[in-house]
Amino acid sequence: MKKTVIAIYLSSLFCALYFVCAAQEQSKARDLYLSFGKTANKSAKQRRGRPGSKVKMELMRNNRLSLVSTQEELLDGDRIAFRTAVNYRGYLMVTNVGTSGKVNVLYAGQVSPTIHMRIPAKGWIRVTGKSGDEMVNFIMSSEAIKELRQISIPESNGGPAPAESGAEAQKVLAQLNSRALDQGRDLVIENDGGETYALAASAQQIRAPVGFSIKLKHK
Repeated sequence: MKKTVIAIYLSSLFCALYFVCAAQEQSKARDLYLSFGKTANKSAKQRRGRPGSKVKMELMRNNRLSLVSTQEELLDGDRIAFRTAVNYRGYLMVTNVGTSGKVNVLYAGQVSPTIHMRIPAKGWIRVTGKSGDEMVNFIMSSEAIKELRQISIPESNGGPAPAESGAEAQKVLAQLNSRALDQGRDLVIENDGGETYALAASAQQIRAPVGFSIKLKHK
């Protein structure tokens, strides 16, 4: 009887430790994100955490507004916008590639830890067309993104930045997307509390454009 009680106690203890560890693991991305933002005024050697972004969505469905995770399944006719914040000072560019292959620039501009952005700043992105997955790309950099000047896309300053329609501009944007996403393969991407976190290993990693994709699921 005594052995049985001990066995039950140990089993309960291991279960409790497992759930505590799991909870810590789930909050790891959020904690790293917050730590880096709180030490923004310190030197690079003194900074803790990791630089990156967090994203969630506004969803307008049947004239009802709600905040949802980026993993929410979308229906035809839904309207969405992104709530985005960063914990570094620098630049952010948000793009998506249409079914025609055209790169659309949803946002391009300077960012800082004190700014919370809505993309687009006004209005909505309407979900229409064939069902399937659509990728929205977030490109982070602590240095100016030279391609923006190269193809004369003005900084958004809170508003949308439409992409140039010329063939050369589209080529430059496609190459930027590809290179940034390739550099972002080592980013830590986690969903926690309805938000998607994307974190770089260090401030050094985002001195050049580094990107991650969010897959929108259109039913």
